Order: sequence, then structure tokens, then C-alpha cells
Amino acid sequence: MKTLNQKILKKHEVKTRSLEEVIKRFPSWYDPNAPYQRNKVWSKRLKKSLIESILAGLPIGPVHLVPKEEKGATSWIIDGKQRLSSIDSFTKNEFDIMWDEKKLNWNILQKNENQYLLERFQTYQMSLIIWPSMSLLTQKEIFEMINTYEKLSTAEKIYCPNFLSQSLFEYIYKNCFSGLAKHARGEMRLNKRFSGIYWTHKISVIAWGAILNDKWATRKIDFTNIKRSAVEINESLCKYFTEKGNLEEFKSDLITKNVIEDLGYKSQINFMKKINDAIVYCIDYRGDLPKQIPSVDLTDIAVGFYKKAQDMVITASFIKENAELFHDFIIRFISEKKQEIELSRHTTDKNSIEIRNGLFNKLFDQLEIDKTKKNKPIPPVNRALALLKADTQCPITGEELTPKNTQIDHVLPKSKYGHTDYKAVSSTGNRNKSNHTENSIEKISSYMKS
Repeated sequence: MKTLNQKILKKHEVKTRSLEEVIKRFPSWYDPNAPYQRNKVWSKRLKKSLIESILAGLPIGPVHLVPKEEKGATSWIIDGKQRLSSIDSFTKNEFDIMWDEKKLNWNILQKNENQYLLERFQTYQMSLIIWPSMSLLTQKEIFEMINTYEKLSTAEKIYCPNFLSQSLFEYIYKNCFSGLAKHARGEMRLNKRFSGIYWTHKISVIAWGAILNDKWATRKIDFTNIKRSAVEINESLCKYFTEKGNLEEFKSDLITKNVIEDLGYKSQINFMKKINDAIVYCIDYRGDLPKQIPSVDLTDIAVGFYKKAQDMVITASFIKENAELFHDFIIRFISEKKQEIELSRHTTDKNSIEIRNGLFNKLFDQLEIDKTKKNKPIPPVNRALALLKADTQCPITGEELTPKNTQIDHVLPKSKYGHTDYKAVSSTGNRNKSNHTENSIEKISSYMKS
């Protein structure tokens, strides 16, 4: 434990409050949405069991609270969110229970014949453990000590303790992956129990690495490595917000565009958003794909297009321009994957990723793409390299290159299927070069320089 000490452990006090009083203060005084908390995840079976335990007078465990501010009236719930949320849900008639072989809900409980049960419910004595004001990081450590994680989902085990990473990937999920996620199946589409965030994190790590700061590489993506990534990103964010002095002023919108830019994630996130939007455009092109697609297929499709875009083979605009072609390509990719048992397995180990991406590349290479179409922008890094190679002199006219007269052009024109090699030329040289290939440039160059 980095921040927890015995003094803090000894400072908490225990109070008892009636259930009626506790519920009146929930959630305005007792805030269930501490940043390290998970979502509401209890099933109706667990909720019903809790209400039955209360009516039977059985103990349901204490609720742990910590003041949001040193002298504030409101508190974060460190532990007890699921229980208080379930009780609150019952008082809003959101579910029934069976009691003495009869249906019982909040409305029925308030009838005259059930006054004794209502009184038992409202006067039920609940233990509250009140902790002294402390940092969010210390609260998180207490949360981890109380919760053994036995009932947490895989994603919750990662993001409850690493709540800043959770906030980052929730931002990415909402701003980049929401369109793609609408085609996902089950809980992931609604980000239940952080499943959507976990999926977003996995794709991001495959594309950009553990702390999202490099280019594509095939990586083993498992619980251990994703958790390691979450820890590293969380530490980086913690340092950032500590230096800014606003870590303790936690808000749901703590991760903003300005923060993303400061952290150096802007280009990666913009890249993923553009490609994801283009993929969604292709998926929806004719409406003949299933509304829900297995998440492993969505992952492979996104990763495959990412790599092609990172290798500057395609752009988001190019994908949209060829929407019909890529729509059919996605259908074929999913179909051929199903025919191969090994490729259909939902695994993210390095070998499986390579195999599935190999199929993507194989089918992609078979596409008859109209390479004369526009929207193939020259990436900034290639512009910079082209300028370095030029050594301040236009290779066609021989004149000096200046910021005003310099243009970056394909060595092989797009009309001749050129797309990856670039050189810096003057505006005069570029006009005279026109649509000629590299072989014919020498003749133009010797003429222009003479």
C-alpha cells in the first residue's frame, strides 16, 4: 500500500442510522459514483435477496463513506453502492419480491395490512463506517481492501482501481467507438460492467501500444497486459493531474479535448475516430449485414483497417469513397473467418492476431480498388522526410526551395498507382512534372535546368 497507513485505518468511526434516513440521503448526500466505483451490476435475484434479508432482520453489512471535502456534507460511497442502489430501486417500484408466498413491492408494502413490514423496513438499523477526508488514491486502496474482487468482472478488476484509465477509455469509447459499438452484441454495446471500455482498450493497445504512444505492432493482448497498460496510463494521468492540482476535484468530464492534446493522444484518437466512422459507413452501406456482429469480428475489422491506414495504403476518405467495395469485403472477411475454426476463436494472443490479420491482408490484396480516386493525403511525417531529402533544392528545376514555393508530390503519380513515396519540388517543377512518371522526369529535369 503506497498511501495507506495505520493512522488512517484507526481514524474511522462507526455510526448507526435507520434505513429510512439512509435512503433519504441517497444519492444526494451519499454519492454512489466515486471514480473508482463500478456501475450498477446486481441482478434482480441479488436485489430481491437483499430486500428479503432486511425484512427478515438479517445483517447486510456496513456502508463505507468518506467526505468529498474536508468539511463537506456530501460523501463518496467507498463500499455499499450496489446495496443502496438496490434498496433505492425497490422504493421506486422497479421490482417485486415474494414474501409469505405473496407478491410484495413498495406500493403494496405501504398498505395498512402491511404497516408492520413497512415499519420493520424503515427502522432497520444500518451500520455506516465514516472515514476521514482523504485523497482519491487512498480511497481507492481502501476500496480494494474491502472488495476481494471475487464478484467483479474482468474489466472491473482492471478499471475500478485504475479509475483515471477508466475515464480516458470511456472518453475514447464515447468519442471514437460509439458508432462501431452499436453493431456489437450483448453488454459491450451498452458498456455494461466496463465491457465496452475493455474492448476499446484492447483495440487501442493493438494499434498503438501499452501507453498509446507508438505505431502498429502485433502484440499479445490478454488480461495481464491490458491491466499493465491500464496501470501505466493511470500513473501517467495521475502525475499529470497532480501537477495540474485538480486530481481531487474529480468530475465525470475530467478527460477533455485539452487534456487529450496535452497528453499527446490527439492524433491517435482522431485517427481511430476517422477510420471507425469510415468502417461504420461501409457496414451500414446496404443494410444487409446483421445488426449485431461478434466483437472479435469488429476487432479484427478495425485492426485490419488501422494497419492499412497506418501503412498509408488507404485513408478514411478513401474507404468511404469505395464504400460498396469495402462493404462486400467486410461480408466476405466475416464469412471466410467462420469457415476457418482457428480464425473464429475469440482469442487475442499474438499468434491468433497474426493469423486473422493475415486473412484480412490476403482478402484485401484481392480487391480491385480504383487507385485513381482522390483523397490520398500526404501524411505530415512524409512531408518532413521529403523536405529533408530535397536538401533545399528542387530536383526538377534546380531552384531553391522556400516555404512559399515548396510542394510535396508523389514520385509516381496517383494516376499511375503511386501512393507511398514522396519528394519535395517547387511549384514550377510540379506543374511541369504533371502526370509524368519518374523515368520521364529526368528528361524534363535536364530541360528545365538547361
